[in-house]
Amino acid sequence: VHYVAQQREHGESIALRIAYQSLKSLGVSRDDLDFLVNDNPIIPENRAPIMAEGLFMGLSGNLYAAMHILLPQTEHIFRNLVKMCGDTVTFLKPDGTEDIKLLSQLFKSEKLHECYSEDVIFTFQSIMDVPIGENLRNLTAHGILEPHMGNSIKSLCFLCLLIKFLSWYSPVALPIMKKLSEQDPPQVPE
Repeated sequence: VHYVAQQREHGESIALRIAYQSLKSLGVSRDDLDFLVNDNPIIPENRAPIMAEGLFMGLSGNLYAAMHILLPQTEHIFRNLVKMCGDTVTFLKPDGTEDIKLLSQLFKSEKLHECYSEDVIFTFQSIMDVPIGENLRNLTAHGILEPHMGNSIKSLCFLCLLIKFLSWYSPVALPIMKKLSEQDPPQVPE
């Protein structure tokens, strides 16, 4: 079973890399990404330009640098989502001062779990914050994300996951995704 899983992951990573190389060769402009970030309710208005820059860098082949922008900005998005779901993002320390919750605490928010499927939360948590997972956010935050990991298939998966997540809220992308989901799936030749 482990061998089959490894082979499947290897095949998926090859397909993802081919798609990524094709996209890079086509070229993406910063303006091409406006539909994902502008008027997107989960991105604070003042963060849209930095999100667009991170996405542009990632889709233009500078994935390692993009991770340094996109991972902390995605943490900020989850902080806002927890607030939007009705939970607090701060806690009182024993000395009476207030501090912000860690990302791992945000992912445990009951209110967030009421608003989002376990699959979405688990996927982001496993790639961003779980020590036995990829832990990309922590590696970046502590300055120890190595270039090979920043350019890895795991980082590319994070980029794709983030784009899909942003598209769920994009006023432009959401109607297109709904229309596509209503169509009959293409027939696979036998």
